[in-house]
Amino acid sequence: MQRQNTLQNFPPHQPAPSQPPVADGPVEPATQPPAVGDLEDLRSHDHTHPFYKCVVIIASLLATLVIIASIVVCIGYNTMKPKVPQIIVTRAKLDSIDFNKSNLLLTLKVSLVMTAENANLKSRVSFYDTSFGLNFNGHRITMWAIEPFGINANSSVVINYTSQPMDIHLNAGEDEYFVGSIEVSTISVELKGNTKTRWRLGKLGPIKFRVHLNCQLLLPVD
Repeated sequence: MQRQNTLQNFPPHQPAPSQPPVADGPVEPATQPPAVGDLEDLRSHDHTHPFYKCVVIIASLLATLVIIASIVVCIGYNTMKPKVPQIIVTRAKLDSIDFNKSNLLLTLKVSLVMTAENANLKSRVSFYDTSFGLNFNGHRITMWAIEPFGINANSSVVINYTSQPMDIHLNAGEDEYFVGSIEVSTISVELKGNTKTRWRLGKLGPIKFRVHLNCQLLLPVD
């Protein structure tokens, strides 16, 4: 009998798959990406309240309007170059003076010529609430007011005023101040005044400005 060798097919030897190294300590679970539904929930909770959105929009609009208005005013100012009206004293005269040394009574009469000027080339100016006062060494000589008046563009108006003789009762020691003024042939009086002006600056609207007058007048004594 002939022996037959039977060969059995065995699979080739394969090395065992390598195992990942085991880390010491607790193992953290892998982070899973959020599901689509979870993303939609996050978006729904991220919306800003409509009230705050309105506040932001209104604030932005107001800031824009302020910037635009500032630019328009600057352009209009540089284009038209408005000038503040003014009142100046062109002449002052001491018409009469009398001093009674026994009762320290000083009597003065003063006349003034003032000029109200409007240097704006395209605008008529209105003067109103105009008043003036004359003082001597802190004592009121006289006070008067002027009716409202207007001045055409690039023009002026002359204001004449003559006071009535006014009595001033000097305090003890002030007679020396008066005598010193007579020796130098000059009396110093103080003129104070206020007026309000109003004029229109093109399409930008009316402009109002308060004008103050405060000056020392040196009146020659004849």
